[in-house]
Amino acid sequence: MGHLGLILVALAVILIANLWSTLKGMLWRPQAITKKFREQGVMGPEYKFRTGCLDEISSLQFAAMGTEMDVNSHDIVPRVLPHYHKWMQQYGKQRFPQF
Repeated sequence: MGHLGLILVALAVILIANLWSTLKGMLWRPQAITKKFREQGVMGPEYKFRTGCLDEISSLQFAAMGTEMDVNSHDIVPRVLPHYHKWMQQYGKQRFPQF
């Protein structure tokens, strides 16, 4: 095994480590976090591979930019964070323990 073989082995190790890190971050972690939230009773939208909820968030933000706000209203959540507003209505407001 010469220098070329050692270089190929090193590249393979680096490639496998990066692949493992990517798979862990994109598949395992979101599923584990979702499972822990569900065990605690915190519901939310389903995770979609690669994009998560970004498609829904961006479409809701685009729609919210087209709506007019009441001048006398200080309720900015539907305009600034429309996905939170929708999810609070859909899944309910969660109560967290006070520490």
